[in-house]
Amino acid sequence: MLLYFVVVIIYVIATVTTSSLQGSHIITPQDYYGLPAAALANSPPACGMPYNQLNLARITAVQNMNTGSTCNLCLKIVNSMETTKFIYVLAVDLGGNGLDLSVPAFEYLFDQGSDPSPASWSTVNYSFCIGVYTPGKVNPNQGVHAGSIKSIKTTKQTAKAKFIKKKEAYPKSTIERTHTSKNKTGSVKRGK
Repeated sequence: MLLYFVVVIIYVIATVTTSSLQGSHIITPQDYYGLPAAALANSPPACGMPYNQLNLARITAVQNMNTGSTCNLCLKIVNSMETTKFIYVLAVDLGGNGLDLSVPAFEYLFDQGSDPSPASWSTVNYSFCIGVYTPGKVNPNQGVHAGSIKSIKTTKQTAKAKFIKKKEAYPKSTIERTHTSKNKTGSVKRGK
């Protein structure tokens, strides 16, 4: 009996620590900002967080979500037709066909806000969703650009930002001293 109890506990711990959401499907937009004020104040999404504590631009409903183990997971959602476009959102509600993504996030991802569109998603580190949920207080962060800056950068923007940051990290004289170029004979000449 004790062995059975230990096996069950290990299974439960493994299940809880490995909870994730992933998939690929045609997703639809959900207008959380358009909900009536009474619903926003008194009717929280399936995961129970009050709407006024959420950045409504960066949340999603997930089809067949297990609210006991996958609420409040951070998801990276990728536009399947333009894979350099992605956004990080918080899974807070149950429903949708695949996902019901907030309208602002949907518009950011697909450059339109009404036609169902193909996407893939996977669970990522919660640090990408910091600021989307502010427990116990009204969330001042609203819009796709609010909260974690990591949320909206595309791969190209991130690479460009890293290059600029790296270049700015060194004094100009250091960059100039390490610059190399070829002269007319093809030999390498060091900059001064």
